[in-house]
Amino acid sequence: MKTISLEVEDSFVDTLKVFLQGFIEQKKVQIIEEKQPSFIVNSKSEVQKRVQEAEQRIIQNGGVDEKTYNEMMESFFENELGLKR
Repeated sequence: MKTISLEVEDSFVDTLKVFLQGFIEQKKVQIIEEKQPSFIVNSKSEVQKRVQEAEQRIIQNGGVDEKTYNEMMESFFENELGLKR
């Protein structure tokens, strides 16, 4: 087997895991290590910076509410992957 290191956006991790689950069960893919991002903030300026970055991502990507997001994910899994979530 080959080893590939990936850095995955937090919002996509669960989707990727669901997609890989079948391959994991077939022993074609193995998750070797999962590093959790650091949520510890040491300063007020770091908090402000992270909030501003999050707000910019919402503006750039067109944020959606939780209900719309879940509907979009259900549609993606059914239509694109043929899976029930």
